[in-house]
Amino acid sequence: MKRLIAIWRLFLLIGVSLLWLIVGTILYWVTNHSIKTSRWVVKSWATWVLQILKVKINFYGQLPNMQSLLMANHRGYLDIFVLLSIFPESIVGKKELLKWPIIGQATKLARMILVDRSNGKSLIETMQKVEQALNSGNSVIIFPEGTTGKVPLSLKFKNGGFAVASKIGIQVIPCAISYCDINDAWIGDDYFVPHFLKQMGKKLTEVNVWFGDASYSRDARDLKTLTQNSIDQMLSKWNRVN
Repeated sequence: MKRLIAIWRLFLLIGVSLLWLIVGTILYWVTNHSIKTSRWVVKSWATWVLQILKVKINFYGQLPNMQSLLMANHRGYLDIFVLLSIFPESIVGKKELLKWPIIGQATKLARMILVDRSNGKSLIETMQKVEQALNSGNSVIIFPEGTTGKVPLSLKFKNGGFAVASKIGIQVIPCAISYCDINDAWIGDDYFVPHFLKQMGKKLTEVNVWFGDASYSRDARDLKTLTQNSIDQMLSKWNRVN
């Protein structure tokens, strides 16, 4: 029965995503590539996706009241929709998303910054795009682990985003993501469809999201340490409760 529910949700997900892609693209062109329109479409699309998949977000902390670089640990594909439903800003994602049906076409509408993780030059270009977005007054979301993992705390953080933040002097918001059922996390080496059919037929999927206190520093290493410690503290606190 759960598998049938998952299959039904998958078809709904495809249909709704295609609808929002069409509507969003039209609005995006009509409003002359308005960032405000992009944010509204992305937030609406992500919210619909989570409703279809019966994902409940337990949100802790406060939304940033000014331009920010949001740094979050990474558990799986749902993280993107979860964060965009809360904070619909440009998000750095893997270039492989271009190969995903519908999602690949939506990356431009969502103002995603895509990186080829196997290409050192691409990593540099990605950080340049992040800096350009921040210098334009926009906020950006980065997963500094650069991959997904089923671990109690965070994996090793990469330096790039923190170097940009320390250079510009922008605030970094630590974000901790944890699923009540660790199996809801999807690891990049797993096959998407089998995982989806196994996990997305449940009555409810719960995810905890914490936005911590902002950090500033002109020292990139210090900023990375502060951010990762903050995320790990939030994750540890949740693990102790459960």
